[in-house]
Order: sequence, then C-alpha cells, then structure tokens
Amino acid sequence: MLRRVFCDTKCKNEFGRRKIENKHLTICVVCGTSVHCFKSELNSTKYCSVNCRNLSQKKLSDKICKFCKKVYQSHPSRINEYYCSRYCYQKDGITTKFCVTCGKSFEAKKSGPNVRCSRECQYIDQSNGKIKVYTNGRSGHRKDISPELYFKSALEADFARVMNHQNIDYEYEKRTFSLLGKKYTPDFYLPEFQIYIELKGVELNGKKFNTLMSRNLTNHNKLKEQNIKILTVTQKEFILVMRELGLWNELSILELRNYRKNKDLVSNYENKANNKTKL
Repeated sequence: MLRRVFCDTKCKNEFGRRKIENKHLTICVVCGTSVHCFKSELNSTKYCSVNCRNLSQKKLSDKICKFCKKVYQSHPSRINEYYCSRYCYQKDGITTKFCVTCGKSFEAKKSGPNVRCSRECQYIDQSNGKIKVYTNGRSGHRKDISPELYFKSALEADFARVMNHQNIDYEYEKRTFSLLGKKYTPDFYLPEFQIYIELKGVELNGKKFNTLMSRNLTNHNKLKEQNIKILTVTQKEFILVMRELGLWNELSILELRNYRKNKDLVSNYENKANNKTKL
C-alpha cells in the first residue's frame, strides 16, 4: 500500500500521458498537432487521436460551396452536399423582396409566399380589403355601387347605398390608425360632417360573443382623445333609422331587407393572387 500513489487506474493513465520524460516528439499527419510518445512507438504513432486516424482512412474529395464558392473537403458518398456549412445553406435560400404595401425591401425565403415585410403591413391590407378575410358576413364587390369597393358585410353595402341615395359623399376605409400596438381602420368617413362611422352587426349588450366581435371599439376612446369624431352604428340602430326616414320600404335594393333576393348583386372575391399572399 505504501507504493500506491494514484487513486485509480484513470488517474494513473492520465499521469502517464502527461509525462514527457524519456519521450520523443512527433507530429500528427492529419491535423498537425504535436504528440509525445516513447522511442519504441515513434514509427507507429502517426495520429494524435482516434478521430484523426478515422479521418485519414476516409478518402475525402474537394467540392465547391454553392453559395460562397469556397473549396472544402467532403466524403464522396455525400453526393447531395452542396454547401460547406449550414450558414451558407440558409443564406442561399434567402432573397430580397419588395413589400407590396410600403415598398420597402426585405429578406425572405425564395420558396416562401412572403410579399409583405411585416405584420403591420399585413394588418393594413386586411383592413383595406386587399387581403381576403374570412367572415360570417356577405363579403364581396357590389355591382350596383362600385366594382372597386370590397365590402365585408351586407350592412356596409346598405350603408353605402343609403349615402348614395341621400347624395352624401363618403369614403370607404379611408384611413388606418395605429392604436394600442394594432392597426384600426373605421368603415366609413363622411367628409361633409368630418366624422368616421363604424358599423357593427351585433348589439352592444355586454354578451360574451358580442363583446368579442366588438373588440376594436376600444380604439374609439383613443381617437376621441385626438379630437377625431367617430360614431358606432349597430345593425339594429341602422334599420330603425331607415324605418323612421321611410327608406326601408323605398329602397328595395337593401340587402338587409331582401337578403336572399338581392344576393345576385354581390360579386365574389376572385383575386386568387391576394388569396395566397398570407404571412
């Protein structure tokens, strides 16, 4: 027990590897690392590790990176290898595109359908009707109003018909506001009265579903703080006003009055290019 100076075999072997007395220096033929070995092992020691020995047994071939054009070595069996690193692989799949909303240039995948630089631009086009939004309302162009305006519900289309009948100028989704970190676009703007109109198909009675469908009404207080006039009109209120003015029976073309009979006035959204442009 007095001769024992190591706690186990692992420490003994590690000490033997570190000890360089009576050892000769040689160079690894693969990586060039210096290796110490005894004189009897000098001719047989060519590698510093098992990894270098395995690499020397493989026949590596020179290849050219598809992205950076750098020459690198790879095993001949890897016939589908075209990049020297993962960085080059990822960079080669990225190209420069131009946002269809703001016109700014941005980087995106070549294979991706990205045509907008950010979600903010996506929200703007969704509010302006340039991206189809799946709703429960009757969305589409109206043949009797304008082929350029894309209404998202029958209520919006009927409001435009009433404005045309009363000779009141209006602008549909004129401006998009940035409020509370989101984009908000009121439905109509009446220049003569300088007021925005927000139409809602549900009643503001505090029920869970109606509250969920009216979340954008929280932006009205922010607009009023900026001295911007905005008015919310529900479908029930709109019908009551039309009845009081006598327009409910006078305008037989109203969709809310004859929902099924007037369905031929709607031209469905057929812009397939916009249907595919989603972030």
